[in-house]
Amino acid sequence: MATLRKKRRPVPKPKAVARRHPAAEKTDEEVYQDFLENSGSQQLGLKLRVLEAQSQAMGLVPGDRAWFACKKCGLFEGESNEGLLFTSRRRDSPEDTGLRFEKLTDSRWRCPGCCAKIVEPEYKPPPGFWDDLYKK
Repeated sequence: MATLRKKRRPVPKPKAVARRHPAAEKTDEEVYQDFLENSGSQQLGLKLRVLEAQSQAMGLVPGDRAWFACKKCGLFEGESNEGLLFTSRRRDSPEDTGLRFEKLTDSRWRCPGCCAKIVEPEYKPPPGFWDDLYKK
């Protein structure tokens, strides 16, 4: 008894590919730079930096770091009712001394009262913070 064999269909030839898209030839860095140039995010970032510098020049409270307190001389930072940053040594009647903590590196600061070096504390959320956020 002879077995019937199915005829194989011929495999179609691949179609000619049209010209490659120019973005396919770019590196990831070039694509990223194109995105930055065309999205307007660089201009937005520059405007935010200008606003931040203006708010610090006006003496407003910085929102990008913790307030400092020097353990050596007792100088500390606080916020007035008007939202202005002040430094004082007396907690009972805080009067602004006009001194400001000086930034040395990304995480190190200098006390203006005694020149002690202060390490910026790392932010740690309260226990259970993430659990409350992601409850189902």
